[in-house]
Amino acid sequence: MLISGEYAGVSGSGENADLYIIFNSSLIRRAYSIPDSLRGGGWRVAIDTSNPSPHDIFDAGKEPEVHGRRYVVSKLSTVVLISYDAR
Repeated sequence: MLISGEYAGVSGSGENADLYIIFNSSLIRRAYSIPDSLRGGGWRVAIDTSNPSPHDIFDAGKEPEVHGRRYVVSKLSTVVLISYDAR
């Protein structure tokens, strides 16, 4: 599910971002294709529920980069990718 920060309706915050949410409800790991960000920035991992705490949720600005066009999601996990404005 791709959610565009363009429609957030927050003016003056300077922190609009796109979110790409992946739900893997299967019992096996799956690789998912990642679309281009609508904002032109690269994708970063904001949340990956398969990782143990405190490595499952990352602070804003400290999210690890996603390399490549696919992301492997563990079984029964949710991943939230975030892309900030490249401008």
